[in-house]
Amino acid sequence: MSLVKSDKIKVKNYEKLTIFFLIFMTFQPLVEYYFREDNLIAIITFRIMFGVAIVFPLILLSLGVKPKLNVYSVFFLLVFVLNILTTIAYLLLDYTRNFSNIGIYFGMLTGFFLSLVNLKNIQRALNIIAVMGLILFPLIFVIFDFNIEVALRRGYTWTISFFLTGFYWAVIPLIILSIVYKKNWVVSFCYLLAAIFLNLIFIKRAIFIDSLLLLMIYTLVLMLSSKNILRNLLNLFVVATSLLLIFYFLLNNFYVELFDAVLLRFQQTSQDLSSFNRFIESVNYFKEASVIEVLQGKGFLGTHAGLGEIADALHVGWGNFILKGGVLLFIVVLIPYFKVPNMIMKYNKLPHRIQFSLLIIIVYGFRLFYVNLHSFLPEMVIFFYGLFNIMFYNKKNIEVNPETHF
Repeated sequence: MSLVKSDKIKVKNYEKLTIFFLIFMTFQPLVEYYFREDNLIAIITFRIMFGVAIVFPLILLSLGVKPKLNVYSVFFLLVFVLNILTTIAYLLLDYTRNFSNIGIYFGMLTGFFLSLVNLKNIQRALNIIAVMGLILFPLIFVIFDFNIEVALRRGYTWTISFFLTGFYWAVIPLIILSIVYKKNWVVSFCYLLAAIFLNLIFIKRAIFIDSLLLLMIYTLVLMLSSKNILRNLLNLFVVATSLLLIFYFLLNNFYVELFDAVLLRFQQTSQDLSSFNRFIESVNYFKEASVIEVLQGKGFLGTHAGLGEIADALHVGWGNFILKGGVLLFIVVLIPYFKVPNMIMKYNKLPHRIQFSLLIIIVYGFRLFYVNLHSFLPEMVIFFYGLFNIMFYNKKNIEVNPETHF
């Protein structure tokens, strides 16, 4: 009896720690800003975050969290250990590297350990993060007096207001949770709008591509619905049109000019994708990299000079996985995608946790062409949570009931 009670306590503590971890790491960009300003408290906090990122998987293991071991997860663990050894080897050759970067990629290991966590607990954490973002949004515009001329020349990039956008990293998983559970739309949509308006200040394009991807995913889910497909699509069209009209009339001249600037950046890139600096960066790196570096990677502290200056990561996420872990790590990330087509066709019969994981890896599969997840923000954790859930799912030994499986 005491053993059973002890196990329940461990699970409860593990779930609480998961919520705390996701919320705590959300503050990383803000802490990083003051870390760059040599603020002592920020320096100490940043070191604590680095430590938490490294030891969190070990804490979960000590609490009795034991993920499944199959061919895929064993392969991942072997690749991860190989990358640790590669990282140590490169660190011995150049001890000046940014050692804290290794903590970012421990997010992959954390995602592995959290792979079977109750999705409701992830939702609780993301809801808290969304509320923080919604409270922060009006305060940003009260505290900071944004000037249109400065914004148009992207003068607010790398200021403290720019780092506050980190509080909106959870837009994608939160919207997908609303799609899966068919509720919590008000908070999710307001959170998305706040992220869009704030990113306009910095003339960032990614949030608009993200929004389009989420709209496509929502459309896909509606089309997969076995009931009232036409009515759902019509409702989607009416809602999308209404939101666009509301968005247009809410925009004042300040935001109209910023939105035009974003469209101009899209236009310039679309005219010649080969000139897109993020693609050029990756192409230049692979031209200079040796066969061994491509196959094995340069470790989690690997750097490159794809645009002439030493940088810690490639902006294109797929390429960055090869930079850090070589083709082997790339294969680890790619394998779950072979299950996607078949699982899409069976979407309505999947448990909620698997539905969420499926939609997450689809969205991030596209996002990795323009983002790299190179951050202490928990995006890496959520992404690998999705990958492992897809690879662990087996309809033969898991009851298929999306209403009871979270």
